[in-house]
Amino acid sequence: MSPEAYLDILVTHGRRVANRVVLSTIQPSQRKLSDFYACYAPEDTLPEDEQSQTGMIDMFDPCGAFVYYRPDVYPLWPEPKKERDDNDRT
Repeated sequence: MSPEAYLDILVTHGRRVANRVVLSTIQPSQRKLSDFYACYAPEDTLPEDEQSQTGMIDMFDPCGAFVYYRPDVYPLWPEPKKERDDNDRT
């Protein structure tokens, strides 16, 4: 990835998303734990102008970490079906 492309993504979507784009180009066997933290560390540790403002940080997950660390976004188990009540008209 070119430095210009990285900078464009950083300005548009924030540092964590830009780091995730870079990470998605690295073979999983070549990734390091520090790469993961560069992509998934808390946003509030960044300067405000480097934080995601577009919501892309909640959509782009090249590591699949949301399944384990964001059950509010991707629950591990589906919600149980609500039993229908005959008096319920919805």
